[in-house]
Amino acid sequence: MNLHCVVLSSGQISTLGSARGRVQIYGTHFMDIPHRYVLWDDRFMEEPSAAVVWANHYQFHGSEVIRNRRVGSVCVLWVRRGVGDVTVDGRRFAVGAGSIVLMPWMHEAIYRADAVKPFEIGTVHLVPAHAHAQVVEARVAHLPGDPLLDADFREGGALPRHPVLLHRSTPAEDALVGIAEYAVSRFAGPAPDEAVMRALGRLLLDEARSWASTPPPFPAALRAMMEYITRRLDAHPRLEEISDVGGCSSATAERLFRKHTGMSVQSWARAQRMAEAAHLLRSSSLRVREVALRVGFDDPLHFSRAFKAVHGEAPSRFSSPALRP
Repeated sequence: MNLHCVVLSSGQISTLGSARGRVQIYGTHFMDIPHRYVLWDDRFMEEPSAAVVWANHYQFHGSEVIRNRRVGSVCVLWVRRGVGDVTVDGRRFAVGAGSIVLMPWMHEAIYRADAVKPFEIGTVHLVPAHAHAQVVEARVAHLPGDPLLDADFREGGALPRHPVLLHRSTPAEDALVGIAEYAVSRFAGPAPDEAVMRALGRLLLDEARSWASTPPPFPAALRAMMEYITRRLDAHPRLEEISDVGGCSSATAERLFRKHTGMSVQSWARAQRMAEAAHLLRSSSLRVREVALRVGFDDPLHFSRAFKAVHGEAPSRFSSPALRP
C-alpha cells in the first residue's frame, strides 16, 4: 500500500509520500499553524483529490492593472502590503494589508494597484478535484486556447461559485495565510513533488469549505445587468435600457450597483471599459484608435485622457508586465 501523509504540528510541516518503494520526506520550519494531520492511501486514490498547481508573490507598480479573463483555479489571494482593488466576476473589493480574497473556480479577475501605495499580493491556485490518473502539472490555466482550461481531469468540485472577502483577524485566517505562504516557498524553486501539491491542496480545500456557508453576493437582477453591460462595452446603453434587462426600475438598478459595487451604474460601466482597454493594450497588437473604438470611444484624444485619468499613463505608453499574479 502506498501511503501519503502531511503533518503539521510543533512548528513543522512535512509531507510524506511513497512511490515504487521509495520514501520521500519534505520539511521546513513553519510557525503558527494549528496541529493537523491529513492522511490517505491508494484505496482512496480512485476519486479525484485537490492539488495546488501554483503559488507566488507579485509586487504591482503604481496604477498597474492586470486582467485575467478566465482562470482555471480556485484562487486564494492575500495582500501583504499596500492597497488596491480586486474585481472578481464583476464584484469589486477594496483591499489592503490583511485582506484575503477567495476566488471561485473559472473566475475572472481584474487587479488595480493604487497609484501611490501599490499592493504586493500572494496567490495560491487550487484545483479542487484533479484526477489521479493524470499527473499534476504545476501550471495555472488562464490563457485563451490553453487545453487545461477545459480538461475533464481538472474540475471545480462542489465549492460555491462566488467570491468572498475576508480580513485576517482570527487564528483560522492566520492559518490559511500561513499554509499559503508555505506553498509560495515550495513553488519558488523547482516544481514540488506531486505528493506535496496534493497534500497542500487537501489542506487548502479544508479551509475553503467554510466558504460554502457564505451567500452569493449578487442578486440575479444585478448579475443580468452586469453581463449586459460587459457584452456591450463598445456601446453606451442608457440606464433605462440596462434596468429593463434586470427587470427593475432605474432607481432600483442604481441602488443595487451602489450597494454591491460601491459605484453607480455608469461608473461601473466606465470601470469595465477602462479595464478592457488595459487588457487589449497588453494582450493584442491593436492600435490605440482600435482599442478606443472597442470600448466605446470614437475620439482617440478623449479616450487617451480618460485612460490616463484611470491608469496614470497614456495608452500609447501602456505596456505588459513581465510577471502576472
